[in-house]
Amino acid sequence: MIDLIKRYWYIPVVIASALFLWIGFTAGTYRPQSSQVTQLVDKLLEQEKAKLAKDIETERNKYKDIVNQKDYLIGELQKKIGASQANYQAAKKEIERLRKEIAANVPPVTVDEARKRLTEAGYNSF
Repeated sequence: MIDLIKRYWYIPVVIASALFLWIGFTAGTYRPQSSQVTQLVDKLLEQEKAKLAKDIETERNKYKDIVNQKDYLIGELQKKIGASQANYQAAKKEIERLRKEIAANVPPVTVDEARKRLTEAGYNSF
């Protein structure tokens, strides 16, 4: 019998080691209660929600800044358009006035009429 024990001594050691490992893995592992897991998950979700809310607010502020800048640029461009349209209307009126003057300017029929027009224009050398 002692001869068998000396020969196969490793079998009870392996069985005992396996038994201790099994007990260690089953009873020794941390198994939190479901309420603890729920609390932990809720806490992590709240942290993520707070982080996302902060990120969203930051993006919203950036968007508002961009919109305000674009609104300012639109206002400036509208002022420039108004000034340009005023200049256009003034130039258009001037062109119409000049067209009327050109249309009203007919060549003189007689020499006396030509002298009269030259005198009115300031050419008094005749």
